[in-house]
Amino acid sequence: MILLLDPTSYTSLSDLDLYDVIADAVDRFPPIFEAHVVDSPDAVSAVLAEDPDEEQRKTLDEHYFVRLEDGFRIVYIGHFDGTDDAVLGS
Repeated sequence: MILLLDPTSYTSLSDLDLYDVIADAVDRFPPIFEAHVVDSPDAVSAVLAEDPDEEQRKTLDEHYFVRLEDGFRIVYIGHFDGTDDAVLGS
């Protein structure tokens, strides 16, 4: 699942906001084992690319924030790369 945020709907995002986005999606549409949160249509395409090219990697660095792995592990990436992974529901 790819969750596309509208960048015009927020002025800032925190790791807690992104955690809440993932948690809300899992609650509403179970079972979800993998999810990606981006804020650009180009990032959607880049996430889906098996081997992203240089331009797609740059887009991911700027617009890809977090992913859900194995249905419970939240991994922060891009601007949030320094944030520790989280466990959904903890």
